[in-house]
Parts: sequence; structure tokens; C-alpha cells
Amino acid sequence: MGSLVFVFLIIIIVMIVFLLCTKASIFSCWGNFFSTELSVTPTRLVGKKGSSNMERVDFPIEQVSSVSIKTNFWGQLFNYATIEVNASGKLIEFEGIGNAEEFQRYCVDVLKIKEDKQIQKQADAMSQAVASAMQSIQPQSTTTGSAGNDDKIKKLNDLNQLKQQGAISDEEFEKLKSEIL
Repeated sequence: MGSLVFVFLIIIIVMIVFLLCTKASIFSCWGNFFSTELSVTPTRLVGKKGSSNMERVDFPIEQVSSVSIKTNFWGQLFNYATIEVNASGKLIEFEGIGNAEEFQRYCVDVLKIKEDKQIQKQADAMSQAVASAMQSIQPQSTTTGSAGNDDKIKKLNDLNQLKQQGAISDEEFEKLKSEIL
């Protein structure tokens, strides 16, 4: 009976030491769970963490480059995790976030929409540049003399640059070249 009590006390001591040595013990994470707030909109990521030393963050979504999740044993057991936000080159951790995977999925969707808008803007700008360049090299009424030849040479050089940049295809290049000549 005495050895059973001794084994029981050893098990309790080991459990207490484990809890005290664990970096993210269940007690501290519960405190984070109740004092951490994090929100994302299509334009901003806003959050606060800490109860006594409160830290607030507010970033335009354009400055957010990644959102990742870290979890440990207790987080898996009680469904919480640490969310790491990389914004403006600064890594910020929000501990004790419930349903972290759902939050991360939403952030990734918002970041994907942001990226798609940037790509669309670049495509529109390139399209406008190509359209204006093609207008400038469209053949006009025949010009006589060396000024007309200089104009043709300039247009052919511009056309060749567009082809080398990949802005026009080989077929478009040949068609426009024959129109110029």
C-alpha cells in the first residue's frame, strides 16, 4: 500500500513538472484565449493581444504577406493555435486563437483576391500599353521622302520591341510589318 502511494506521488510530481516546463501550458493559453482578438476584412487585418501589456496591430491587407498556424499538444486537445502573421516584414504571433484553420482559410482567400486584383491591374496596364503602341505603328497615309522612311524605321523598331517583349505574337508582328512596308 505504501509503495502504491509513493508511485502515485511520483506520477503527480512528474505531471506538475511537465505542466510547469511546457512553454505553452494550458493555463497561460487560456489567458491568451480570453485576451486575444484578431479580425480580417477585405481591406485590413486588426488585432490585439495581452491583457496587462496590450499590443494592438492594424495593417492594410496589402502589407500582409502570409498567415500561418502553429499548434502544440494542448492546442490540438482544446482546439486552439498560435497564428503567425507576417506583415510589413514583421512577424506577429497571436496565441490562443480558437478555430485557427478557419481564420487562416479566410485570410488566404482575402490575400488571393488581393493578388488577383493586382494581376488584373497589371494585365490592364499592359493591354493599354500594347494598344497605344499598336496605334502608333499603324500605317498612315503614305509619306514621301526620307522623313517617311525614318518614320517607317521607327515604327518597325517599336514593333520589333513589342515582339521581343512578348506583347504581340509572330503572326501579329508579320501582319503589322507588312502594313507598315
